[in-house]
Amino acid sequence: MSTAPPPEPAGFPRCRHCPLLRTATPAICAMCVGRTAPLRPRRCPNCQHTLPNDQLSCRNLICGFDNRGFERVFAICRKTGSVDDVLRKYKYGQAGPAWSMIFGRLVLGWLEQHMEPNSYGLIVANPTHSNRQVRHTEAILAAARREDLDEAWPIYPQALTKVRETSQSASGRWRAKWDAAHELHRCRATLGRIRRRGAASPCVR
Repeated sequence: MSTAPPPEPAGFPRCRHCPLLRTATPAICAMCVGRTAPLRPRRCPNCQHTLPNDQLSCRNLICGFDNRGFERVFAICRKTGSVDDVLRKYKYGQAGPAWSMIFGRLVLGWLEQHMEPNSYGLIVANPTHSNRQVRHTEAILAAARREDLDEAWPIYPQALTKVRETSQSASGRWRAKWDAAHELHRCRATLGRIRRRGAASPCVR
């Protein structure tokens, strides 16, 4: 008696029609989107942008700053093509809220493949203001937390709040992004203490 092989993922962004939509593990979803927009082998170690073969260092000036405010960026896949299109539509309310489940799986799947739960004290969202139609970062991390059935990862979507709206930097050059990051830092608040799945813990500030 032969057994049929398990179905293959439908491929991003055909997630609604995927035979594994209800049963896929986060690792399967992360692998699927990685096939759609795979990372290039030559990447900046700080921001993960692709480096052309004739380019020795990243052209992003911020990557060369000693005070850039972050250690490094970890990329799940390249932000291009259908990945970029769906992300933009979801962020600005042009795609359904169900995408938070998909993106949450991608985050958790990547964490499970590349990190250990004790690598971080807290995993938080870069906060959006409460007047946003879609609070996409919080929704994605909330979905990742729901997918974390073993409660292994310290994911806290609401650990940071934005007390006022900040300037848009999505289409700006490096100076606009640099200024927006500092503006965000000034208008960001933290919850004094958060509940770490059964225990109170100081919040990272």
